Amino acid sequence: MLLVLKKNPYKNEPIHVRMFSQLIKWRLVSKYSHGGIVVNDRLFHCTSKGLVEAPWEYDDVVWDMIDLGIDKDDYVLDLFKQLKGTKYDWFSLLGFLLPWRVTNRKAMYCFEWCLLAMGGVITERVTPENLYLLAI
Repeated sequence: MLLVLKKNPYKNEPIHVRMFSQLIKWRLVSKYSHGGIVVNDRLFHCTSKGLVEAPWEYDDVVWDMIDLGIDKDDYVLDLFKQLKGTKYDWFSLLGFLLPWRVTNRKAMYCFEWCLLAMGGVITERVTPENLYLLAI
């Protein structure tokens, strides 16, 4: 099981995706704009399309990988089945602009999904650095 953090967009991504990625990194003061969990060469992540599964395509220019060193594959797969299709929490992005946490409990963003998949509980804003610290 891997925690994967996206540091750069793929070269073929549209300009609006590339710009949004840079905006996220700037606002979070982070080198990461997106996160996901990889199990059995499948990427599980929350995108604008909601919580989805995709083939894992590693590119060291795009992703940093952290081997979590734990065997929670079945847990992640079961959790994904329960939450598959959960909408992206656009509303919670306001929490990164405001001094308090804003969230839609029926939706999530990518870093929240990663925290849940790692066995954590969401109690505050989740950033890539939170995940990184938890992973190591």
